[in-house]
Amino acid sequence: MDINYNVAQGHNGKDGKSYWKQLGIGKKHGSGFWIKLDALPLPNKDGEVWLQLYERIEENEVQKKSFTR
Repeated sequence: MDINYNVAQGHNGKDGKSYWKQLGIGKKHGSGFWIKLDALPLPNKDGEVWLQLYERIEENEVQKKSFTR
């Protein structure tokens, strides 16, 4: 079964809230994934890039969920 995803990167706004920017799409198929980025992710202050996959419910929808590592 194929599962479609939005690829998003979170960042903290000046107001202290977390915001998500959609960077591309992904798909799980078989035993693997593929990801297509429409924009390059930016590293955080530690030089790390964290991306989140959200299951696509509708076209261009990024679900509002908190991300914990």
